[in-house]
Amino acid sequence: MYSVADIAKLFNVDNKNVKDWTYFFSEYLSKSSNPPKGQQRFYTVEDIRIFAYVLLYWEDEPDIEHIKFGLNSYEYYNIENINNLITQITPIFQEPYEEIASVENNVLFAGMASLDNQLSLANAFKESGDILFERIKEQDNLYDFASPILYQYRHSIELYLKSILRNPPKTHNLLKLYARFETLVKTKFQTAIPSWLKEMIVGFNKIDPRGDIFRYGEDIARYEILVDLLHLKVKISWFAKSINNIYYKLKSP
Repeated sequence: MYSVADIAKLFNVDNKNVKDWTYFFSEYLSKSSNPPKGQQRFYTVEDIRIFAYVLLYWEDEPDIEHIKFGLNSYEYYNIENINNLITQITPIFQEPYEEIASVENNVLFAGMASLDNQLSLANAFKESGDILFERIKEQDNLYDFASPILYQYRHSIELYLKSILRNPPKTHNLLKLYARFETLVKTKFQTAIPSWLKEMIVGFNKIDPRGDIFRYGEDIARYEILVDLLHLKVKISWFAKSINNIYYKLKSP
């Protein structure tokens, strides 16, 4: 949130200019720019977008109706200099604001919109790996993007295992997580883990035991390793389906 003085400094104008803009164009501004008497004015980033457009046409005797006509047509969203200004001053992480629902690229998380459900997060990493694989496969450029794809899948495996375990250990070691997962499945369902699943987890743990190889590209295996990403994608999908089934069976009464 920005004060009158902040806006004046940003645009190198007098405080009076900002107050005049607020008066003439109040219907385009946030509620906080016109608070009840006695309360301080505060402006949002979107208010700054409006002011940036107003400044383009502001003169000693400005044509207010002409400026409003441009505002009504949302012309200010198509001006590169204004868009660049908004990008520069907008923080990456912000507190929610009233108009958040009207901005299609916003994501609200933490607080009441928590992302701490590990199963949902695991599904998201798995799906993002799938999407990245399919898009890059179309470009015939899998080699350059192998590490990001493998990281998404590797991290999804870790999250899937942790989502099933009660009080999972704080470790990135997949074998430690797998050992507890295997015990749980045998105890709760009297079922053996299929060999393909264990082989996949052992393989990932051998290449990336700490969960950092595919992130940073350091200490990668000294010998060549072949991975069929489509084959991996299929097995990850099997694994994801199994984990989701187990998760909801454990949650059911």
